[in-house]
Amino acid sequence: MVSGSLLVHAVGLLTAYTLYGLLQERIMRGSYGPANQRFTSSSVLIVVNRIFSIATALVILFTRKDTSPIGIENQPRAQERWRRLYPASPLLAYAAVAIFNFLSTTSQYEALKYVSYTTQSLAKCAKMVPVLLVGAVIHKKTHRPNEWIAGAVILLGCAAYLFSQPPHVSTSTHQHSAPAEDASSLEALLGALCLAGYLFFDGLVSTTQEKVFGKNPSVSDPFGSESPVLDQMIWTNVFALSIALVTSILTTATGNVKHDVYMLFTTPALVRDVCAFSAASAVGLAILLNTIASFDALTASLIMTIRQFLSIVLNAGVYGNFSSVGVVGWMGVAWVASGVYIKMKRVDLPTPGSGGKNSNTDGPPVVQKVTIRHISQYIVPITLPVILGLSSNFLILHQSSSLLSRRAQIRIEGGVWDAEMHSLVGPECEHSADTSTYNTTVKTGLVTFPRSGNSYLRSLVERSTGYRTSSVYCDPGLQQTFVGECDRTARFLVKTHFPSLPQDRSPGDQDHYKNFDQAVHLIRNPFDAVASWWHMEYAESTSAVQNHEGKVELEGGEFDPGDRPRLIEFAKKWRNHALYWQQAPIRTHTVRYEDLRRDTIPQMMSLLPFLLPPDDRPSLERVTCLAEKVNKLNPYKSRKMGAFSAWSSFYPSLRMEILYITRRPFCAHGYLPLLLEAVGEENVPELKGFCDRISFDMSADGYYVDDARKEDVWDVGDIGQ
Repeated sequence: MVSGSLLVHAVGLLTAYTLYGLLQERIMRGSYGPANQRFTSSSVLIVVNRIFSIATALVILFTRKDTSPIGIENQPRAQERWRRLYPASPLLAYAAVAIFNFLSTTSQYEALKYVSYTTQSLAKCAKMVPVLLVGAVIHKKTHRPNEWIAGAVILLGCAAYLFSQPPHVSTSTHQHSAPAEDASSLEALLGALCLAGYLFFDGLVSTTQEKVFGKNPSVSDPFGSESPVLDQMIWTNVFALSIALVTSILTTATGNVKHDVYMLFTTPALVRDVCAFSAASAVGLAILLNTIASFDALTASLIMTIRQFLSIVLNAGVYGNFSSVGVVGWMGVAWVASGVYIKMKRVDLPTPGSGGKNSNTDGPPVVQKVTIRHISQYIVPITLPVILGLSSNFLILHQSSSLLSRRAQIRIEGGVWDAEMHSLVGPECEHSADTSTYNTTVKTGLVTFPRSGNSYLRSLVERSTGYRTSSVYCDPGLQQTFVGECDRTARFLVKTHFPSLPQDRSPGDQDHYKNFDQAVHLIRNPFDAVASWWHMEYAESTSAVQNHEGKVELEGGEFDPGDRPRLIEFAKKWRNHALYWQQAPIRTHTVRYEDLRRDTIPQMMSLLPFLLPPDDRPSLERVTCLAEKVNKLNPYKSRKMGAFSAWSSFYPSLRMEILYITRRPFCAHGYLPLLLEAVGEENVPELKGFCDRISFDMSADGYYVDDARKEDVWDVGDIGQ
């Protein structure tokens, strides 16, 4: 049976480390300060964590009252306090634990480069096995049979989950730092070695603590004079702090350590979260150390296994992906639970001389009744998951029926190919908003004229890849949807409207393209883009954030002649933006917004190979999910209208003026046929041969129109007009 003290320790550990994980996620993914800056330095966070743990231990040591019979009862004894500051064990022991912990953490993070987060999470469920092996082989500890069997059953459950083949590949995994299913054998081997290193060093940490630092004689008094808890919290963290400081210094040149340290001293909200995070860590560490000292390392690893097991089950429940796990996978999860049960519910066989009426050492012990209990202790928990696994088929079939019903109600966007692809692949689309940072050395710009569908494209890219996009502007309104909006260190698809925005520039800004290694040029026809920008600028807004959905009611459905100067200015900006990025001497992939709306999947299948190397590209199933309309993943409600829907808003003479201003890029991107298709060729006879009147003078560096007036050359002085 589970003792009350052990139950208190288990609840305390689960609570402290759950809060620890939530606060860590909040700090590393949230934004702070008026500029919505992000704190990204994990090494600085570890340094603060270690300092907080040492300080907590010192405060407890010098403020707690001692009930020792020596001295005055319940009064602090300064001499005893100072004596306990000295290490009770050799310094090498504390240093070894700190180094083992560092190596375990490093191996864990390295493993994420080669295996999925789910794989690593399930591998953590096998933590009992290395604790058993390290304890037996290195520290010569003897374990009971039920502990070995429990460890083996848990390992069996992990293996069943990891190597099961689910009926469909889940599209909810956003940890794309791991390789695809067709990863090379070398990558698989490296991932396995990193996981093995993580488990081995993690096992060394707890077993070394148990073996070297000794036991706590009073479970209810974790900080007593005979308890090793405070001693470990102080001296192990001293060495761990030294390692963290060295790591922070070494990463100063390549990371954001200085910036994050400055943030930590100037942002009250960040200080509050970091202090709460460090407090949760210190409390969790104290409970963990006392669990090891009062019970053993195996019990502590069992509690952490339960935490990981609950995390997996709750994750599957929250995101509704039970069917993607598969029957064998859920049998594995059940075996993990069975292993926990076997470890906690122990029935020992009686031995000769153990006492009782059957303790006669001269004759064989009576074991018939106990044998039944012994068999039930092992056989029932091991076979029960098989029965549950077969029963789960009915649940999966039921969920599949619900999925077919849901697909019948899905609204498909795009064209014929999108609908056919979605029908053929039959994807299970979960449409999660979770994204992660894509680490790359290639910086890609998303270069667009304002109101040309950049947010729509960013949403498609994030949905299909799971990688965060960013921007040079840091729009608080967009940051609600795009977590990486204000990440100044991001390199994957960074939005810029240059040269259309910002208004003020330095003379050297013609080299803006040099900020990127390559660019995705998203372009929209000038009439819809200019009109949309005008509406956003003049629409009423109830906050400081721009009203992306705003629209001004035009009298008679047309712009007023008084609006002409601003519209002409926007048209010139559209022309110069298109020309600048047409001529920028970097690798460029051009996408027309109209094509992206009409043929979403084909356009994205052309774009994704430009953005990502083969090993990092999403599955076809995930790309196919883009055909499903999901408003919740867009930053604002977009009015999906046909190409040149704003054409009728411009009075005839203004239309022609804008056409002549934008003629070269307008024609180069094939917008004339699209315009004639949208409004009818018979309704615009004046545009017959419009693009044919552009001639080429091969002796000049640029294009010339038929009236011999130089036009459309990359004129730096005209940028932004």
